[in-house]
Amino acid sequence: RALIAAVLLVGMTIAFLPMLSTVPATMISVLAGVLSVIIGMAARPFIENFISGLVLSLSNRIHVGDTVFIDGKLGSIEDVTPTHTVVKLWDWQRYILPNSRMLNKELYCLSNKDSNLWAWTEFVVAYEADLAVVKGLAVEAAKAVPDWLEVEEPEMWVMGLEPEGVRCWLAAWVRGPEALWNMRVGMRAGLVEAFRQHGIPTHLHRWRDGFQAHRPDPLVQQMTDPSGVSPA
Repeated sequence: RALIAAVLLVGMTIAFLPMLSTVPATMISVLAGVLSVIIGMAARPFIENFISGLVLSLSNRIHVGDTVFIDGKLGSIEDVTPTHTVVKLWDWQRYILPNSRMLNKELYCLSNKDSNLWAWTEFVVAYEADLAVVKGLAVEAAKAVPDWLEVEEPEMWVMGLEPEGVRCWLAAWVRGPEALWNMRVGMRAGLVEAFRQHGIPTHLHRWRDGFQAHRPDPLVQQMTDPSGVSPA
């Protein structure tokens, strides 16, 4: 379509060249000025995105293959074109952003710098549960997941005393986003099975999962939806 439009424009220009001698110079200047403004306005989005794409490529802010969390979506950078950035989401859908917007976005890059990630899950047990037993079972459940990275022992903390029970966190280190996903799934399954086998009393509660490179912060809380389902 662009080629057809360009050919038509060139053809019209050649056809009108013999008539230019009869057109006043002032009129030609006005027409040229108007045409320049129209072309500039039409090309502005393309130029903005093209320059932003160059800046993204040269700044090393993101790379193809990086795992990112952006606009509430978790995925990986699939392509950075001259005009758009394509993010492949975990459900294989594509999230396409103009480079001019991508350049101004705040994103959470899981592949940048440290490759070790801190996987955690939150659970609630009843007040009558023996917390020492709960901690032992939780730590063993984390160690049973093959993706656990042995740079530090898994840990469980009591994070709050809620009306429905004792709120706890279980966390362990993993290497890479895929291992993080597997770790969270494995910890949840291990906790359910361990509590069922040992009769640990619990209450109906909401599970929440998160991840970050070092320790929890408010950004991690934003990475789960209100239902507690993983963004993946």
